[in-house]
Amino acid sequence: HEQNVHAGSANRLLKRFAARIAVAEEPAPPQFPKGKTVVVGNPVRAEMLIEHDRAEARRYFRLKPDRLVCLCVGGSQGAAGLNQMLLDLIGRLAHLDGNGGRWQLLWSTGTNHYKPMMEAIEKMAIGPEEHALTPFIEKMGQAYAAADLVLARSGALTLAELTALGKPSILVPLPTSAAGHQEKNARRIEATGAAVVLEQDDKQGAEKLEAWLGDWAEHPEKLMTMAEASRKLGKPGAAGELAGVVLELAGGRR
Repeated sequence: HEQNVHAGSANRLLKRFAARIAVAEEPAPPQFPKGKTVVVGNPVRAEMLIEHDRAEARRYFRLKPDRLVCLCVGGSQGAAGLNQMLLDLIGRLAHLDGNGGRWQLLWSTGTNHYKPMMEAIEKMAIGPEEHALTPFIEKMGQAYAAADLVLARSGALTLAELTALGKPSILVPLPTSAAGHQEKNARRIEATGAAVVLEQDDKQGAEKLEAWLGDWAEHPEKLMTMAEASRKLGKPGAAGELAGVVLELAGGRR
């Protein structure tokens, strides 16, 4: 099974021995022979697909019910580059009375980054109630339910979750990902209209985020269009599809 748009080296090596090759998206990576390649998507944890009440999810994270929510995650350990960009963004949003200021962040900083981020926000004289910062989010299903928008890396399984749930997103590819596969993943999603891509080292990153958030707050129909495009890409039944391929092979070998 190949998760990414760009096939990994192990799967490129093993393709000639495989009876079937399952891939996440159509078209399949060109390195794989069409005759034995099937599109199944990427499996998503079952708990992610449970429908959560939006209002209850916002109460759980102590979010204001009348403001838009951008869920910001950089992986389980957090990401220094993303955190600095978001810190700059919070500084910009604090001085806005218009559409940009209508957003609040549900921000998973990573355990090691949490204290420095909280101290930095305190020095900016921004009240802790303005945004919801947390070292780590255990209940991601509820976090997704609370969010109008998600800012995240573009690993294959993150994208599978976003599209299965129909979430619009800002994707910030990991610059050091092998063969640039995260950027390739992100660009595929961006091409459908479901996301926009922001480079981590973009010197105008916080400025672009501020502009996008302000525009989407003023024109919520744009977010709805992105959400619909995301939903069309989703494959919530991928786990069953992949299991079916395995069982079919196993049955044929008895």
